[in-house]
Amino acid sequence: MELLDRYLQAVRFWLPPAQQNDIIAELGDDLRSQVEDRESSLGRPLNEDELVALLQQAGNPMRVAGRYLPQQSLIGPTLVPLYKFVLKAVALGYLAPWILVWIGMMVFMPSYRASHPGLALLGPWTHFWSLAFMLFGAITIALPCWKNFRRASPG
Repeated sequence: MELLDRYLQAVRFWLPPAQQNDIIAELGDDLRSQVEDRESSLGRPLNEDELVALLQQAGNPMRVAGRYLPQQSLIGPTLVPLYKFVLKAVALGYLAPWILVWIGMMVFMPSYRASHPGLALLGPWTHFWSLAFMLFGAITIALPCWKNFRRASPG
């Protein structure tokens, strides 16, 4: 059942934290009952290949998690978890360091501080917000395009 537990962990990754335990418990019970039904019909425990086939029939973990999320139309229910993950990655991997560098320059570089006195301190923030909107907008546009590209590509 280690494979089943790893599958449930993969689904859990894409679920909202507040609902993870309830959804995983429900999904785990459902999958375990399917395994038990299959084992009782075969009269033996499932081997790993049969369990893999059962989990493939259940679906991709990201898509399974998408079924439990509220329906959203811009990106689509199956890609919302990936969309949120990418936005968080960009925010934490690019925008947060940008803020930290700006704060560091304001604190430790008197020349930078002198060239940005008073309300002019807000000037760099206009660049920050335009960059943030540009990055999030590009991700919002690219993800549905990627979905359509994958659907149209052979194989």
